[in-house]
Amino acid sequence: MGERSFALAEIPHLARRTLWSLRKPAPDAADEAWLLEMLTANERDLYFEMDEVDRAHALSCARAVENETAEVIVASAMHDVGKIEASLGTPGRVVATICGLSIADRANAWPPNRRGLRGRIARYLDHSERGAARLLDAGSSELAVAWAREHHFGPERRTIDPDMFALLLAADDAD
Repeated sequence: MGERSFALAEIPHLARRTLWSLRKPAPDAADEAWLLEMLTANERDLYFEMDEVDRAHALSCARAVENETAEVIVASAMHDVGKIEASLGTPGRVVATICGLSIADRANAWPPNRRGLRGRIARYLDHSERGAARLLDAGSSELAVAWAREHHFGPERRTIDPDMFALLLAADDAD
């Protein structure tokens, strides 16, 4: 299991993402058709497990790197796939994020297989590692697996090329 918390430096990104999610954006059909052509059958299955808001974010991330290779586009789009397992809407994600920022030590001790809100929060806080595992099982590229796992990592823990990391991070913050 990965480290399940957020860094204080991520607060602006998390706040913007929360406000964006509250608008309840829906996936654009043309963008969705474009992305689906690049996904494998297993990746498409994962994509359609995601909430509408997460699919809209995936498309925004993909479009932000649309001039890159399909591998980069897919990695950008699928990095939050681990959120599937938490089954939290936006208000629950806000609570989970606050737990990850304010009581990370205690929240990290909550077992992800626990029933109820604490288990769902634990799964949400571990979405990076869970998403990486799902993408690995789906046969996704090394970049997609690494970006899902590392998108909340500090520079000292990253394995992705710094320029690629910066590109994907900018795409994550595009909407």
